[in-house]
Amino acid sequence: MKLLKGSLVYVIPLISALTIDFHVFGMNSLHIRQKSEIPHNLVLLYSADQKTVSIKDISTGKELLKAPYEDQITGVMCCPKNKIIVVRYNNGSAHLWDSSLQKRFLIVSHADHIADVIFYHDTCSILIYFIDRKTSIIDIIASDKPRALSHTEKVTALIFSADKEMVLTCYNDGTALVWNLITDTELFRTGESDFLIKKAKFDLTNKMLHLRYSNEVIHLWDISTRKLRFIVDDGAQLDTIVFNCDNEILYMSYKDGTIHFWDAITKTELFRLHDADDVGDIQFSSNNELMLIRYRDKTADLWNLTSQKRLFTVPNADKINNALFSIDNTMALFSYTNSITHFWDLKNEQLLLIISHVSSIHKVQFDIDHRILGICYENGSTQFWNSTTGKEFSTPL
Repeated sequence: MKLLKGSLVYVIPLISALTIDFHVFGMNSLHIRQKSEIPHNLVLLYSADQKTVSIKDISTGKELLKAPYEDQITGVMCCPKNKIIVVRYNNGSAHLWDSSLQKRFLIVSHADHIADVIFYHDTCSILIYFIDRKTSIIDIIASDKPRALSHTEKVTALIFSADKEMVLTCYNDGTALVWNLITDTELFRTGESDFLIKKAKFDLTNKMLHLRYSNEVIHLWDISTRKLRFIVDDGAQLDTIVFNCDNEILYMSYKDGTIHFWDAITKTELFRLHDADDVGDIQFSSNNELMLIRYRDKTADLWNLTSQKRLFTVPNADKINNALFSIDNTMALFSYTNSITHFWDLKNEQLLLIISHVSSIHKVQFDIDHRILGICYENGSTQFWNSTTGKEFSTPL
């Protein structure tokens, strides 16, 4: 300990009974052992009134943290780039700080029960392992409280769903667990594998889970049924995988510029679209017979998936908000961002109606012979149009 005039300054000794041990492994994670060494380059500066303490890195001259005085500090652990700082106190507690925000996000009362702390760069999350095999998971960004999980093995990776309601934990035996963080329950566990999980993600709807293994094989899991839906063997050449809204059609874009369309139910390939490097997104009709393919050059093509034929090019595709199709796929409605809707006869490739509206379209209904078009809007109004004459039947209801 070293005392300087003007303030109480405690310099952490270079030689200490505690040692720090960093071990990088898995998916951008940092492992910190409990019995670790306090970094010799840190200096603790206590204010003269004993109300605050500052942790400073003497090698860079930067102040890492300024915190209220709690008790005498007995240990400091710094995670990668000093973003997360774990401060241990003489009273047995440990405080976890986000140094970039200068914000304390967790206090552990019995720090002597901590076995390990793992920080994940890619998810900004922390796992705290306790001696009694309990584990707390903390999402630094989104969660205001730790989530309690129980483990008998070490987690090598954490992946959160987009809404932060689910988390995937990966293990050294190649398995993965899907947890519901709202109910704090385990949903299901994948089978063991000879290969570790290299990358994983939830889709935006939280219905599907994508697991890419170190041998570049990809497993696609249905979260609702908890079943393995699809296996992709040539994952190394794959760019993206997307299911349609009912998870019946699967399309995969490859690095060679092709898109492969599969029936996810029968696991049979439907067809391949070549020279598809500039495809932006794809939308399917309700029965998966038609699909609208929009390109990055602001054009779009309408395809028949069954016949594998391109029907025609849709104009002004860059402004299309949504595409709706009749049950028999002979009629289509293309809604544009400028509150204009085009009503098309797909069989004859003829534009029948151009409709201007104020509110967004909620639902569209055709009569049996497609002569009458009914449109319900988000503001509660309804319009009926004669597709043959192009005239409205009545004023909005």
